[in-house]
Amino acid sequence: MNEETRRLTFTEKEFCEKVGISRVTAWRLRNANKLPHCRIGTKIVYTSEQIKQFLELHTKIVMIKK
Repeated sequence: MNEETRRLTFTEKEFCEKVGISRVTAWRLRNANKLPHCRIGTKIVYTSEQIKQFLELHTKIVMIKK
């Protein structure tokens, strides 16, 4: 996908689907200041960069020993 067609923001529903959390969990994380987000009027949106930041902070790498 080229830069011109790349989306700038994602809705809360889209964000939750992408990272695999519920909307209630997203609400709790936002209220605890643990989830970066933007507010446009009354709508909450997430940028690609904010999604990347969230995943980097909340993803654990698990090593499986054979």
